Amino acid sequence: MTSTFSRQRLAPGRRIAIRRNSCSRSIWPCTADCTRGDFWLDVVEDARKFAVSRHDPPGKNLQDDAFELLWHKTMFALLAGARRPDLVLKNGAIPLRIRIRAVPAPDGTPCLIDPWIELAGGFADEQWSLTTPSTLASRAPAALKHYDEATKYESTRAEALVRKAWLLARLGRAAEALTTLDAVPSPTPDPFVLYWSRLFRGRALEDAGRLDDAIQAYKNALDASPGAQSPAVAMAALELGRGRLDQATKWADEVRHSAEGANDPWWQYDTGDNRFLQDRLSRLRAMNHR
Repeated sequence: MTSTFSRQRLAPGRRIAIRRNSCSRSIWPCTADCTRGDFWLDVVEDARKFAVSRHDPPGKNLQDDAFELLWHKTMFALLAGARRPDLVLKNGAIPLRIRIRAVPAPDGTPCLIDPWIELAGGFADEQWSLTTPSTLASRAPAALKHYDEATKYESTRAEALVRKAWLLARLGRAAEALTTLDAVPSPTPDPFVLYWSRLFRGRALEDAGRLDDAIQAYKNALDASPGAQSPAVAMAALELGRGRLDQATKWADEVRHSAEGANDPWWQYDTGDNRFLQDRLSRLRAMNHR
């Protein structure tokens, strides 16, 4: 990412003012003090400020708009992976609310257009409730508001609905969670979102007392991500709870014998866009070399 940032020209004929950082021996367009442990946050902040200070406002140069938007989304993915919702809000969601909008500003203020900003806003509050469960009641309303807005747009609808459903399930509103999951578009191209939708359906059905349907939903989640442990663990616990020891043992054995290194998309749920980080980095580098 640093090599992309240090060479990128955000407007024709305009080159970045750079300096050599004596500590990292890298060229950075910032004044970050790399002797501090949070040096990378300085880089993120300086990068954002530089990106929004380009000569042409959004809407004047579509190529620059595309690069800047991808830059912001890449930075957000990086922040999300730290599992620090305070950073996601302070250095990600809040600074971008003016620069990026789902639709053009009513007063005509130049801005980047991408409904993703609503999904990002919802995630910022949801991640807080995931890392600190005691904040669920206070954080959920803001997250749900953003997710409701994100469901209005095709590009963000599926994930927004799935994340909304999981918040509702966690709030004890299983019936609403199931109704929300019923609205998820099918097919869903994102394999993570597909798996999450089936896993969360299992949990909501279980909470609603529909145990046989919950088992089927968990099996469907396994079909979406073979080798994932969460559905098998859920089924083992469910079957144990209703005294079906043979079935509980079967699913427990599947977990114990799962392949080493097998991935479970549930483990990435609380890091949001971080699952896109490497792809976005590659696209930034490709755009930079055009």
